Amino acid sequence: YSIQQTLTNLVYDFRKRLIMQVDPVCGMMVDPKAAAGQSEYKGQTYYFCSLGCKKAFDQEPEKYLGKEHEPNH
Repeated sequence: YSIQQTLTNLVYDFRKRLIMQVDPVCGMMVDPKAAAGQSEYKGQTYYFCSLGCKKAFDQEPEKYLGKEHEPNH
């Protein structure tokens, strides 16, 4: 790799991390543009990797908020 290519890759990775959101149910990183679903709760938008995660969140949002975990999918 050249220095320019390395820097380009680092900038791309940084921008991607700024865009990605954490699915509050499973902990996966989700691109909001490609999310399987989204929900509004207390004025905040949450994004989901699957409709199953969205459904679980919609039924019990407080169960998943503030939860620290490793991705499990």
